Amino acid sequence: MPGMMSAEDMQKLMDASGADFDRMWLQMMIAHHQGGVEMAEAVLARSDHPQVRALAEGMVQLQQKELDYMAELLAARS
Repeated sequence: MPGMMSAEDMQKLMDASGADFDRMWLQMMIAHHQGGVEMAEAVLARSDHPQVRALAEGMVQLQQKELDYMAELLAARS
């Protein structure tokens, strides 16, 4: 599934702290949200159910806002 972290990724995150943890967490959450956008866009390409489409559209908008914010935070940490 797009954006899902492996057990190895999660262990690296658990072993990190401070700025390294912050950077890794943001990178992983960005990938996770990108996967969510990809999945919601797949729904929009395939579904004709109005409520399902409305939910997917809302998810794309919200996830994109969060992606933009996390990218700003990551840039500030670099």
